[in-house]
Amino acid sequence: MSEPIVFVSRLKIKDSKLEAFKQASREIFEMMEASKPGTLVHLGFVNEDGTNISFIHVYPIAEAMDDHMGGVEDRATKALEFLDTVGYEIYGKPSGQVMQMMEQFAGSGITLSKVTGFAVLNQIE
Repeated sequence: MSEPIVFVSRLKIKDSKLEAFKQASREIFEMMEASKPGTLVHLGFVNEDGTNISFIHVYPIAEAMDDHMGGVEDRATKALEFLDTVGYEIYGKPSGQVMQMMEQFAGSGITLSKVTGFAVLNQIE
């Protein structure tokens, strides 16, 4: 059985592009919320000086991450107007296809395997 996956992407915000990114991303995030029901969490956190942003994604199973990555090329192209990839972390075991895709976007990624813990995902619906 597939286990939950937590994906953290870290990006640098290009000079003076934070507000433009926020505005441009609203439509994309609304579309993703409606069309990617397997994505349980997709949150962005900006540092105090507005120079870096981290996105936290949570998927209940690897297939949900696969689905989330559908169309990522178009979204990434738009995002690169505002952001530069710093790196990413994947906690859990994504599919080989997702790992290949992520290696193309950010070669600094690492994958970590679950050692212990629990997730109460059946209560989130």
